[in-house]
Amino acid sequence: MDQGEGMSQLVRILGRGWTVLREHGLVSFVWRAREYLRRVKISASGIEVSYQTGTRIDFEERLKLLEEAVPKHASSLLDLGCAEGHLTAEFADRGLFSIGIERQAHVVASARKSNADHPNLGFLEFEVTSETIDTLPYFDVVFLLTVYHHWVNEFGWETAENMLRIVGSKCETLVFEHPDTTVDRPAIEGVDEVDTERYFKSYFAELFENEVVVKVLGLTDYKGGQRQDIICVIDTTAVGRCN
Repeated sequence: MDQGEGMSQLVRILGRGWTVLREHGLVSFVWRAREYLRRVKISASGIEVSYQTGTRIDFEERLKLLEEAVPKHASSLLDLGCAEGHLTAEFADRGLFSIGIERQAHVVASARKSNADHPNLGFLEFEVTSETIDTLPYFDVVFLLTVYHHWVNEFGWETAENMLRIVGSKCETLVFEHPDTTVDRPAIEGVDEVDTERYFKSYFAELFENEVVVKVLGLTDYKGGQRQDIICVIDTTAVGRCN
């Protein structure tokens, strides 16, 4: 990475930090900055952020739920935050034109190398932010798997929720995975967040103004029970299109 690219990357990170500080205050900014820095490695090649790589211990269980989520008629899939692309490749093998997106060059290179023999499959280096998300094309299905809470940590709830609305407008089916009770969630009046299924159905109904149909598919154990991740499938066909 040259000096200009490194400076641009730093400016983007500082800009996201300023948004969180302005919208959510100093305490939230400090907490999110600490969580972000835990995953950061700074080297001569730039700033690398460590996310999920390799296959998860619950890979097969997740795949089974995701197969249930993807409509039979779907022909294209976008996997936002695909890591090394193991799940993306599974759906390419099932005949879907599948694109995985990651923001770090070394992760994209690894995904391309490990999936070089799969047809219908590609990986792009692309950073999804509130400024770039509008440029994403329309796909039948979008995977947003344990990514949304990272958006919340980096951009704040208001910006992350607007990004989620835009994603919903760019697909028929949004498949959403989120850590269960280990991650803070906004309160919904009259809904106990411990009631996970009711909580997420209410959350998406509020977020998309009742223009979606939500089905909670189930929970999987991440890293052998350290936390559970919930998978929902959201029918967004009634949401205004944004191509």
